[in-house]
Amino acid sequence: MHENIHAPVISIRLGNKEDRKSILDICRLSFRRVYTFIAAQNLKSNPHTIIAEVDGKVAGFLVSKTILLKNQKLGYIFWLATHPDYRRHGIALRLMSSIIDEFRTDGIRNVFIAVERGNKIGEDLFSKCGFYRMSRKDFRKRFGIWSAWILYSRFLLAPHEMIFYNYLK
Repeated sequence: MHENIHAPVISIRLGNKEDRKSILDICRLSFRRVYTFIAAQNLKSNPHTIIAEVDGKVAGFLVSKTILLKNQKLGYIFWLATHPDYRRHGIALRLMSSIIDEFRTDGIRNVFIAVERGNKIGEDLFSKCGFYRMSRKDFRKRFGIWSAWILYSRFLLAPHEMIFYNYLK
């Protein structure tokens, strides 16, 4: 157990196939069963994954993808989780900062993440990172109804999830 870690040294790196077991362990400890199943299926396609390590151990991960819509690249943060032993040490914030920097470097300005209703910790984290909750109505208004439906399907957006949005400057 890592309960006595006060200020861990966090290193961020790209994920690889060897991280899959650690990621799935974190999923099992962090998500409901259906989300763990979907994450496992998603990981088979080798998505863009960023790993946070503490003392050589996977402490958290973030999975993202770039979506092309009408010649515009959009960023989507698919999964974000921290191992329970390492929570409240800034790991999720470091992962978010890392992917936001990557998106900016790649010229991506519109970034999204979905969060389950009632996930106050997630909502607070995303707000801290400059995201705000965007209603589905505003989402359809901004991107058009057909584009919104295309994005919903690519996001695998469930009815009980909220969209958080950030326009990167």
